[in-house]
Amino acid sequence: MNFDYESRLILKYIGGSHAYGTNTIDSDIDYRGVIIPPKSYFYGLDRFEQHEQNNPDLVYYDIRKMVSLALRGNPNILECLYADEYVLMTLYARRLIEIRDEFLTKSCLKAYMGYAQQQLYRLGVKSAPASRTEKRMALVEKFGYDTKYALHIFRLLQTGIEILKEGKLRVKRPNADFLLSVRNGKYTIEEVREMSDSLIEELRQVESVSTLPEKPDYHKVNQVVVSIVEDYIRENG
Repeated sequence: MNFDYESRLILKYIGGSHAYGTNTIDSDIDYRGVIIPPKSYFYGLDRFEQHEQNNPDLVYYDIRKMVSLALRGNPNILECLYADEYVLMTLYARRLIEIRDEFLTKSCLKAYMGYAQQQLYRLGVKSAPASRTEKRMALVEKFGYDTKYALHIFRLLQTGIEILKEGKLRVKRPNADFLLSVRNGKYTIEEVREMSDSLIEELRQVESVSTLPEKPDYHKVNQVVVSIVEDYIRENG
């Protein structure tokens, strides 16, 4: 069974570089959103986790998948709870926003460091993975490595440090100028790796003294999700 995704959205925002403040004239607009599917997807055999498409680029998550990923500190998912601007924000979504700090725990270290290390591993790989566009390949040809990966390495590690140190998640980056200089090839790949190693060590040190909880309160979060879904299904079917 298919349904109208747009009509079931409870939250939608523009993610990626436009959210970080690192967009350029060539940057695509990435839409992300949260959906509560029809009741047959909760009580029957129908299944839905996420919907993706290009032109425009968008990803819509089922509320249960979205929250499950947030409980694991997924950086892309946490952004949608801390974005500076929203295309759509319903009262149902506001109830998730009200508990967003529940997701900021020490478990974020694994997620943010893991994502950053993936980018670090791919940094100097010159073969073209499926996700690397012609624009990205041009960066590799020009600078000898994918400078956009480098930008995301620093963004992820610095954001992770802020979360563990301050208990805050800033989606729009206060050091966007620095991140753009990284993307524009200001640093050699050796310098990028050296600075990355330093940030990884800082992240580990901050985690050891962080006052954040070890992990989210699953029971509390689950209760909120249940109440949101029940209310939405009762009112919208």
